[in-house]
Amino acid sequence: MCLTLLLDNGIKPKMEVAKEDIIVYKVFNLLYDNGDLITPYQKMVMKPNTTYIDTEKVQKTFNGEVDDETNEYRIEGGVFHSYSDELGAEDGVIKWGDGQIVVKCIIPKGTKFYYGYFGGVESFGSKKIIITNEVTYYNEYELRDYLINFGYKLADNIIPNDCE
Repeated sequence: MCLTLLLDNGIKPKMEVAKEDIIVYKVFNLLYDNGDLITPYQKMVMKPNTTYIDTEKVQKTFNGEVDDETNEYRIEGGVFHSYSDELGAEDGVIKWGDGQIVVKCIIPKGTKFYYGYFGGVESFGSKKIIITNEVTYYNEYELRDYLINFGYKLADNIIPNDCE
């Protein structure tokens, strides 16, 4: 994950603090043997209905300097990536491939976060995230039965790619 941050009049962005809970969306692969989730980029195994805190130092590109060629500032680790809306996350599923789901998550009030872009889509990089069991999208119909059997709540309006 490489979160691109926009500069404000050439000033490097600083982490903000969530003034209230922020609803976000995260792309995962489902582990069919136990229902756990795995992130497509970092391959981190996560469980639904669990809070995670990233204790690693934020990893910034160019030792925290701005890239002169692109005039961008990037975060490459030390935060949990999430999309700001469902459509952005669904776009992420399309980019990452088959067998993926979108799960509603929460950046809790008081959490430090960056706001920027990943693949041109509005995204967050937060130090803390709550993974819910609410699935808002899956891209293969065969995932449905697995998700239900593992106790995930499925949104009513899901139409997987292979059913369109």
